[in-house]
Amino acid sequence: MHRHLAFYTIPFTVSLLSATALAAQPSSRLSDTALVRAVDSLVQHAIVRGITPGFGLSVVRNGHVLTLQAYGMAQASRGIRVTAQTRWYLASTSKSLTGFAMALLADRGTLPFSTSVRDALPGSTWHSGVVVDSLTIAQLLSHTHNLTDNVIVVSSAFTGAIPEPQWPSLLLSVPAAKRAALIYSNFGYNVAGMILDRRTRGGWRAFLDSAVLRPAGMRHATARLSSVPSALLAMPHDYASVSFTTMLFDKRDQTMHAAGGHVATLDDMARWVQIHLDSGVVDGQRVFPATAVRLAHTLIATHTESRGKRYAYFDREGWSAGWDIGRYDGEPMVSRFGGFATMRSHLSF
Repeated sequence: MHRHLAFYTIPFTVSLLSATALAAQPSSRLSDTALVRAVDSLVQHAIVRGITPGFGLSVVRNGHVLTLQAYGMAQASRGIRVTAQTRWYLASTSKSLTGFAMALLADRGTLPFSTSVRDALPGSTWHSGVVVDSLTIAQLLSHTHNLTDNVIVVSSAFTGAIPEPQWPSLLLSVPAAKRAALIYSNFGYNVAGMILDRRTRGGWRAFLDSAVLRPAGMRHATARLSSVPSALLAMPHDYASVSFTTMLFDKRDQTMHAAGGHVATLDDMARWVQIHLDSGVVDGQRVFPATAVRLAHTLIATHTESRGKRYAYFDREGWSAGWDIGRYDGEPMVSRFGGFATMRSHLSF
């Protein structure tokens, strides 16, 4: 009965306006101070009302972090509060990291999005019904590959029963879908991880570390859960009678994957937003080419199913490399969400 009342743990990184957009806004816009007070009041209300035991919030505006706030409990049963050092599981928000890694390779000319998967993943054997020569990286990243493999998806995210090095051998059992559509799943990003494993030194984890996380200054973001002390993790919770109880966080290194496999601090995620708002610049330093950032935000495919065109208050046009492209209350919006157990992540700008 109480299971569905479990909370949202949200590393809620909201960048409201870029510097150029803010300059064009009327003076009636909320001041920085008023904005911080407003969002703080909203989250405090959620904590007091028992809607969630823990909440992480960062707000970026004009290239600066207005606020980083940690609220409530990371592990209620153990009395561990949320702090600036808390690591939040990003779940599918990790697709923004993997998608950007692929955009970097495309921007360098190493693996353009038009590259066929046969060329990107040489030596792989596919089902006879899959025309792999015409299957492209762009289709993997935009969920228009029209393939489904629940064995890989379930093992990568939940069971870990099949070791990751064996996943390419399972592609032989992946049939083509009966209809063409943009259908969201982890599979395209699982295959993108396989491509990074094959085409970069050390595999997808090492490449994201060296090419994305380190340059971005995201010092605590990692796909290696075993390197994080358990006391620093925000955990899922259940609601029992009058209080929240901490549940098992059923994740380990084997189930941290390229489609949803990082933990990070609020500071890490605020930096990630700054970089995307300011075209590859953070702390006054260019860390990524503006062309790569622009490519990561470029619409690849539009939604074909009505259920994909709306999520909560977000209107969605389609997918780019790791991002949902759409609108919020009429304003252009780039966003990415994630969920696992009772935890939720949300990043948008």
